[in-house]
Amino acid sequence: DGNTYTASTTTGEPPVFHTTNAAGCDSTVTLHLTINHCSTTDTTARDSIVIGGTTITSDTTVIIGHDTIIVTVCHTVRELIDTAVCNQFVWHGTTYAANAVVIDTVQKPDFCDSITTLNLTVNHCSTTMLTVCDSLTWHGAMYNITGIYTDGTDTLVLTVNYSNTGDTTATACDSFTWWLTDVTESTDLLTHTYTNAAGCDSVVTLHLTIGHGSSGDTTATACDSFTWWLTDITESTDLLTHTFANAAGCDSVVTLHLTIGYSSAGDTTVFACDGYSWHGTDYTVSGDYQWPTGEDVSLNAEGCDSVTTLHLTVNSTSVGDTSASVCDSIVWYGVHYSATGDYQHLLTSQLPSHCDSILTLHLDVKRSVVNDVADSFCAGTAYHFAGEDLTTGGLYYDHQTAANGCDSTVRLTLTMLTPPMVSIDSRNDCMMGLHYLHANANVDHVRWSSTEGWPDEWGSDESHNVTLRVNRSVVVTLIADYNDYPTCPNTTSITLYPIVMPEAAMRLSPEFLTGDNLTLVGLSQSRGAEWLQWYIDGNEYGNDDKITYLADDKTDSVVVSLMATTRYCADTVSQTVYVRRFSVFAPNAFTPDESTNRTFSIFCNGVVEYELNIYTRSGMHVFKTAMNGQEWNGTKSGKPCPQGSYVWIVRYRTIVDPQNWHVEKGTVTLLR
Repeated sequence: DGNTYTASTTTGEPPVFHTTNAAGCDSTVTLHLTINHCSTTDTTARDSIVIGGTTITSDTTVIIGHDTIIVTVCHTVRELIDTAVCNQFVWHGTTYAANAVVIDTVQKPDFCDSITTLNLTVNHCSTTMLTVCDSLTWHGAMYNITGIYTDGTDTLVLTVNYSNTGDTTATACDSFTWWLTDVTESTDLLTHTYTNAAGCDSVVTLHLTIGHGSSGDTTATACDSFTWWLTDITESTDLLTHTFANAAGCDSVVTLHLTIGYSSAGDTTVFACDGYSWHGTDYTVSGDYQWPTGEDVSLNAEGCDSVTTLHLTVNSTSVGDTSASVCDSIVWYGVHYSATGDYQHLLTSQLPSHCDSILTLHLDVKRSVVNDVADSFCAGTAYHFAGEDLTTGGLYYDHQTAANGCDSTVRLTLTMLTPPMVSIDSRNDCMMGLHYLHANANVDHVRWSSTEGWPDEWGSDESHNVTLRVNRSVVVTLIADYNDYPTCPNTTSITLYPIVMPEAAMRLSPEFLTGDNLTLVGLSQSRGAEWLQWYIDGNEYGNDDKITYLADDKTDSVVVSLMATTRYCADTVSQTVYVRRFSVFAPNAFTPDESTNRTFSIFCNGVVEYELNIYTRSGMHVFKTAMNGQEWNGTKSGKPCPQGSYVWIVRYRTIVDPQNWHVEKGTVTLLR
């Protein structure tokens, strides 16, 4: 009742608290209080100690009556060191030159000894000094590095020198002499061994390339003369030779096989109209001309130059010109022409002494213009074309005169579109913090935008499905239109907010209700919630952080649920509070050796079954019984247990909750 008591209320008038119960009637509570004054002591022991008839070998706390004893037990530490050394060993300032067993005792700060025993073996060792090439096997091990090595009794001072290798590269013609041996073929396999400066083997490998002399023939054909290695030759021959170095750097002899041919000449007479083409050259003036000229070549039967003289007579052909400009096409001398250009017509002469006449038409063809145009418009609007407002789709024409004076026609293919249907489906993932948007449209082409731009991690802005994560409110806009006709779009928008996943948590007090206390208090401990909703047995019961609920006096249990919600997400926690119409009582002491209170047992109310177990403070099991079973008389297996404090644990099922087991525990003091 708001007062603090430090003394028992067994004398005088006990304090009384007056209140009103759930039925609205007076309720009086009288306090009968006993205050015990307890003591706590510390004790330290080496290895073990006996308290209340019990031997204790480890740190623990012993409760005897209202007194507490804190026991600290330390133990002696023993250590054995086995070691073998060469010649002598120093330990704790003492030098040992022979086998020995030494015991060292040190007292630790916790009063327990630390005993170390040294078992020493002293070997008498020898030293060997060696110098070797490359490696040495000593006492079964191979060593290839200069150093000092020991096997426990002997020492090796080792110096290691190393063999080496080298290469000699040479090139020769036909043969090569190496270390008094003549070599005639290329090789990489010959070696020679000698001793290096360190006294070890040195191996040199020869890499030899042998080249060989060669001979060959050169065959040539020439007209009139041939120059070979600065000599002019005018007759065929097979006797001339020349010597030079080949690709291997050795002599190469070449023999010349030469055939000499000789040039010839001839005449040609021609009559022509306007000009004559002879050997690739056009001639328009009468005269005598020779071929070949310059770098041109004509060969006779021997493959040499053949010179021919042309005697040419040139007569002239008459010409005429006609110009015309038409639309699209024209027929001239029976031929249909439809493109701008110069066209010729040949009038063949009927007299052998005259040449043909050539007429030229210079034609300019202008085109009538037909422009095909495809366009669209939205239903309910008008499309202006050729001076008219069109309200339906179809094929329309506009005829005009082009700048070139020919016809110009515009052919319009017009499509009337209805605005596409468009909407946004939204789904949220509270655990991942993501918005999933789907574009509902009866067209294929959609495009997204937002007040935050369009980050790459949201996906393509032309996809029907996008995934968004937002950190503040964002307006997302969807535009749907026709791919080929972007003139008739439709738009819709949605506002998105950051997704916050709340965590529902609550604390209920008391843990269980009783017949004289049916008031339950609930306190929200939720995090990240924007709204709260309490439920009592499935019915809404307020949305404040704290609620108070009075249970019916016939209620056996109350189910309390709390829903914590944000704009998109919700979390729920539930708990069942039982109305406890039972009790479990256990005395705190008994005396088997006296005439009263000789056994220990549990007193229950409203319990259908229980199981009782008794343990020592160190966890040893001493007694077990069940409901309506034997009471504990302070023994284990028929032998008296020592005086002291024991732990009891009872598991039980109640009338109101027979399916579930409950657990309570406490201590009882055995007095002798």
